[in-house]
Amino acid sequence: MSAKSSSRTTGQQSAAPSSRPSTRTPKPQTDYADQEEEYKRLNAQLEAKTQALVEEADQVLRNQDRLLSADTHDRNYSLLDQVDTDEQLFRDMQSAALKPTDVRRGHTPSSQQQQNLSARSRKPSITKLQSRTGNEVALVNDDRYDQSIDRTVIQDKARSTFDKAVADIETKMNRTKTSANTNVMDLDEDDIFPGAAKDMGSEAKIRFLKARLRVMQEELERMQTECTRREEENERVNLKVKESDDDRTRLNRVITTLQDQLEKYKKMSSDTKSKLDTTEVELNSLRKEYDQTKRQTKKQQQDQTQTDTKLNRALEEAERYKQQLNKMQQTTKDASEQDKKKIEQLTNENRRLEKQRLELMNAFKRQLKLIDILKKQKLHLEASKMLQFAEEEFCKAIEWNTS
Repeated sequence: MSAKSSSRTTGQQSAAPSSRPSTRTPKPQTDYADQEEEYKRLNAQLEAKTQALVEEADQVLRNQDRLLSADTHDRNYSLLDQVDTDEQLFRDMQSAALKPTDVRRGHTPSSQQQQNLSARSRKPSITKLQSRTGNEVALVNDDRYDQSIDRTVIQDKARSTFDKAVADIETKMNRTKTSANTNVMDLDEDDIFPGAAKDMGSEAKIRFLKARLRVMQEELERMQTECTRREEENERVNLKVKESDDDRTRLNRVITTLQDQLEKYKKMSSDTKSKLDTTEVELNSLRKEYDQTKRQTKKQQQDQTQTDTKLNRALEEAERYKQQLNKMQQTTKDASEQDKKKIEQLTNENRRLEKQRLELMNAFKRQLKLIDILKKQKLHLEASKMLQFAEEEFCKAIEWNTS
C-alpha cells in the first residue's frame, strides 16, 4: 500500500514544471527474472529428488515384501523337516521286528541294546530315509545285537515302511493342492501326522505333536517379530515421504507468492518508467521555453535604453521566471526525496527477498540431509538383511554339524 501511495505522489509531483533534467535511470529488472529462474530451477531439483526418494522407498518396500514372502515360502516347507521323527519310526520298526524272536526266547532286548539302536538310528530328516535304509538294516549285523534277530524281516519291514511313508507324503501333497479351501475340521489324521508315523505309539505321537507345536510356535513368534519390525520401518518411511510432500507444497506456495510479488513489482516498475518518460518530455519543453525566455531577456536588456516600459515588463517577467524556477527547484528536490524513500523501500524489500532465499536454501539443505539419512537407513537395512542371512546360514551349519 505504501509503495502505491509513494508512486502516486511521485507522479503528481513530476507533473509540475522543472528546469533541471533528471539523471535517475530505472532499476534493471534482470535481478527479479534471475531470481525467478533460480527458484524454478531449485523447485525442479527438489521435486526430482523427492520423486527419487519416493521411488527408492517403494523399491525398498517391494524388496522387503519379496524377501518376506520368499522366506515364508521356504519356511512352510521346512517346518516338518525340523522335527526328527525317524528315531521313533526306526525304534518302532526294530521293536516290531524283535518281538517274535524275543517272545520265543522268553526275554526282551536289554536297555543297552535299545540305547545303541536309538543312537544309531538318529538322522536329520525324513527325506534321507531311502539312503539310510540300507545302513539302518546293516546295524542289525552288529555283534552287539542278538544274532537270532531275523534280518530279512527287519529289512522288509524297513522297505515297506519307507514305501508307505513316500506314498503317504505324495497323497498328502496331492490332497493339499486339490483341497486348499476345504474345512479344517474335515482333515484326517494324515494332515497332522506324516504317513510314516502311522505305526507310532501314543507316546511317540504326543512327542511328535509337541515338537511340531514348539517349532511352529517359534516360527510364528519370529514371523510376528519380523512383521512388526517391517511395519515400523514402513511407517517411518511413509512419515518421511509425507514430510517431504508437505515441504514441497509449502515451497511451491512460497514460490507462487514470490512470483506474484515479482509480477507486481514489474508492473510498478513499468508504470514508474512511463511516468519518468513523461516527466523528461515536460522537462525538455520547459528547457526550450527557458532558453527562449533567456533570449528575450537579452533582447530586452539591449532595448533597455529605448523604453522604460519594456524594461519594467522584462523585469517583471524575469522575476516571475525566477519564482517559477525556484518552484521547480523545490519540486525537483521533493521528487528526489521521494525517489530516495522509494529506493530505501526497494532496498528493504530486496533484503526481505534475500532472507526468504536464504530460508529456501536452508530448507533445501535439510532436504539433502534427509535424503542422506534415508540412504544410510537403506544401507543399514541391507546390512541387517545380510546379517540375518549369515545368521541363518550359521544356524543351518550348526544344525548340520550337530546332526
